[in-house]
Amino acid sequence: MFCEGSFKNTVGVWKRFSDFENLSREVANGNENCKNFATVLDDLNPLSIYDDQPPELLPNAATSWRLLKKRQRWYRCLEAGYLSLKVFLLERFLHDILFESSSPHILRDFVGVDA
Repeated sequence: MFCEGSFKNTVGVWKRFSDFENLSREVANGNENCKNFATVLDDLNPLSIYDDQPPELLPNAATSWRLLKKRQRWYRCLEAGYLSLKVFLLERFLHDILFESSSPHILRDFVGVDA
């Protein structure tokens, strides 16, 4: 469920785990591009100019994804306890993206909502 603005703008979509993996790669690429301390300082400089949007630092989201992958089982598992844990960890991953990102464009693109 995704809602930006009023309740009338609520959208519900089903996503596959591979969609979450693609989102995690996008989050991880932003973190890999910003690991250098000088790059981080450049990002904080208001006079620095970018051709594109600078990648965002989302360390908690990256950590949440690593935790989810650490708890993942090798084969399809339909145990209720495991599935509820997986749902919780996926929600935590999305919450971390929501709270750490400066704009909703990452989640908007993930859900497939036009701006």
